[in-house]
Amino acid sequence: MPALAYATTQFILLPKIKQAMTQGAAAGADEPASAAPKAKDAASTVAAGKEKILVPLPKILVNVAGSMMTRYLTMGITLVGNTPDFKERITKNQDQLKSLANGVLMTKTLTDLEKPGASNIIRSELLAVFNNALGAPIIQDIYITDQAVQ
Repeated sequence: MPALAYATTQFILLPKIKQAMTQGAAAGADEPASAAPKAKDAASTVAAGKEKILVPLPKILVNVAGSMMTRYLTMGITLVGNTPDFKERITKNQDQLKSLANGVLMTKTLTDLEKPGASNIIRSELLAVFNNALGAPIIQDIYITDQAVQ
């Protein structure tokens, strides 16, 4: 995991940050220094003047599909939104969201979980399912805080 984190930082994140800074400097050349544009970072974006709200779901534990109940997946998920009633809506529907997450994760085989980008695929599937169940796209992002296959 440390090697993966290092490689992701060195070869993906840093080049994107450098590129954004270069583009920002080029675009801001005509503007005063005090009005220099800020890089858009998903982790620190404040959308329309609203702060993002983080709501963690309880840990999810499911059997890995096709393992004949000998392997399991555990995952921690935090939901991100910015509507005023976001935390209340998530808390109110927490059991439904956890059930939906179980349904999505139970279909994953060990091969699915080992694919490159598996976390991003799971994240996008959960985002679509959750927002559909809530009736509106109130969840902006999903953070997978921990994930383990045993």
